[in-house]
Amino acid sequence: MKNFSYRARNLAGKIIDGSIRASSSADAIALLERDGLIPVEIKETTRKVSRIKHVLPFVRPVPVSDIIIFTRQFSAMLKAGVPILQALRALKAQTTNPVLSDALESIALSINDGASLSEAMKEHPYIFTPQYINVVVSGESGADLVQALLRMADWLEREEEVKREIISFLRYPVIVLFALILAAGVIVGFVIPRFSMFYSRANVQLPLPTLMLIHSADFIRTHLLGIFIVFLFLLATPLIVRLPGIKGIYDRLKFKLPVIGPLYTKIVMSRFCRILSMLIKNGVPVIKSLEIAGDIIPNTYFKKAIMMSRERIIEGNSIFDSLEYTEIFPPFLTNLVAVGEKTGSLDEMLDFAVNQYDIDIKYTFRKLTAMIEPVVTCIVGIFLLLFALAVYLPIWDLSKVVTKTR
Repeated sequence: MKNFSYRARNLAGKIIDGSIRASSSADAIALLERDGLIPVEIKETTRKVSRIKHVLPFVRPVPVSDIIIFTRQFSAMLKAGVPILQALRALKAQTTNPVLSDALESIALSINDGASLSEAMKEHPYIFTPQYINVVVSGESGADLVQALLRMADWLEREEEVKREIISFLRYPVIVLFALILAAGVIVGFVIPRFSMFYSRANVQLPLPTLMLIHSADFIRTHLLGIFIVFLFLLATPLIVRLPGIKGIYDRLKFKLPVIGPLYTKIVMSRFCRILSMLIKNGVPVIKSLEIAGDIIPNTYFKKAIMMSRERIIEGNSIFDSLEYTEIFPPFLTNLVAVGEKTGSLDEMLDFAVNQYDIDIKYTFRKLTAMIEPVVTCIVGIFLLLFALAVYLPIWDLSKVVTKTR
């Protein structure tokens, strides 16, 4: 079967653009005429999405913001009574992302061939995650698809908000760090060699800060290759910690680090509760929801805890006992789960936990930001003070010598 894009006129004389799958252009024309359309233009198309998938198998080519917009618009059109195929084609026509546009065209073609929405979306895992697919499956199998999509959009928006908070928290210290490295490079490479030569000719006894600065610059220039290798190693650290033998240790260490550990735990627990609550509301069984949550959160230590809890639930233990057994979930969360499990309001208790964790996360970010800004400012101030002393103290001493000789 081949893919064809067409432009046709309906019985009312209105021009319609769309796509269709057929074995040949003649068959495509016949199918359009059968549907009461008069073909104006028809041409064979290829699936650009599949080519992108092979070229960029590890890159997500569609920003999450585009997926959020699509999900909200799709749910709004379905709520208004627009058929799925018509909604997909309308959204395809208006999206500005070519990868998403091609994916929507492919999904529409698959649905036109008899596939369900979730089955068609499974062909594009680099755009629609397993969690997204399971939410759609739950909506198709009895839950409200419109509400399921809206919950999915809410979840994606909150995920993006957390990412923005982390980036905002790291932006200031990272910019300052790079500025200091750049300034140090200029000083070591250009400034220090010149005034070092000048002072050596003047035969002036240099003060301690100046000697420290000159010796440090000499050390950096002498061991430049080694320092560069260490710098490359630090840049490669995010890739190194993903190695199978190291990732497990690193993932566990994230929960144990001082200051950062408690914040990371809150972020993971908030994400876990939000995923679990959304899936349960959409009718996904707890066992399957835990499996999906374990796959979505990229921490092997946490994933092992989730899988252990899942196995214990399958064996007949309660959700509370299973989560508590792993010793990774805070008592605050396990107690809420126990209450929700007994009262049949597990999703509500998880939502309550999410709200509390989100409040704590925002407060912690504000607190850390308020702490780190003066610390970074002090570091910059000390650096500038030491440099000023190293440069101007010998000038001051040299001016004294000149004054005495007069």
